[in-house]
Amino acid sequence: MIVLLGANGHIGQGFSRELRGRGETFIPLTQEGLDFSRFEVLFDYLRRVKPDLLINAASYPAFPPEGGCELEGIETLRPEPVSPQTVAKACLLTKTPWAHVASGSVYSGAKIFDNAKLRIITDVTRPEVLSAYAAHPDNFLGFTEKDAPNFKPQNGQAAALNLGATQDTAYIWRFRMTFSEDWEPWNLLWQLHHASHVHDAINSVSHLGDCVRACLDLWERRAPYGVYNVTNPGPVTHQQILSELHRTAKPRPRGRCPIGSEIVQPLSPPVRSNCILDVSKLLWAGVKIRPAMEALRHALKHAPKTRATNITRVVFSK
Repeated sequence: MIVLLGANGHIGQGFSRELRGRGETFIPLTQEGLDFSRFEVLFDYLRRVKPDLLINAASYPAFPPEGGCELEGIETLRPEPVSPQTVAKACLLTKTPWAHVASGSVYSGAKIFDNAKLRIITDVTRPEVLSAYAAHPDNFLGFTEKDAPNFKPQNGQAAALNLGATQDTAYIWRFRMTFSEDWEPWNLLWQLHHASHVHDAINSVSHLGDCVRACLDLWERRAPYGVYNVTNPGPVTHQQILSELHRTAKPRPRGRCPIGSEIVQPLSPPVRSNCILDVSKLLWAGVKIRPAMEALRHALKHAPKTRATNITRVVFSK
């Protein structure tokens, strides 16, 4: 039996759907039903219930739209976070296996082969970097779970990074910019749809259904505990996503997605995490997951047909 914290959040809802689909017995918990942010409450609950696994989806941050989407009049919900240390301590003392759903937005940039040497670039919004990626995408690699974070954590992720020895007794599942077929504000595709303009960048992305399945597959396979980057293989650019939005939108939008030299108003992007994550560890564990572009195209194909995008331009940084 599995206990799911934060079952009413968008990540929690994804886990709920998948667990029901698998016929798993689980208890979906919300803070309205049980204040599990308090150590004594959670400790007592786990001691009584004795679950086989606890999944903490309650600490996943409700970021403002990532990746340089500029939205007008849209507020991001920010539920009170649950400290990973509180959950870790309660699980440790009750000997409960657990998993923490974290954000992969702790890196900035990517690794690139340049003149037969591997180096790190921290800004994947620069035009010359985007051009290099377009020409030789295979030269770009992602950060692995062993790489030290190089981007300032936000919205509680500093706490998640400090779990330390807990990584030997728990899973830490790092998601990135989430999307799915559901047309809701947390969905990256929905955010792009409502943006006035978008800064181009290279990013790893996570299809919610695919990545939730990958996490549960890790548990079912009894893969070793530790940190796992959980994204769809293959980074994508915002330009690529927007091209797919315009190609598949019905009715077809009046605006179009300009490229390269057609951009006449360069702007500096907001300071946000844009990065590529390496998912080799996930794949080596035997988990199967679709490539990012395949998942994006499938999501757009099955999203509501009234989703014609408002975006008419992509903005490149100076």
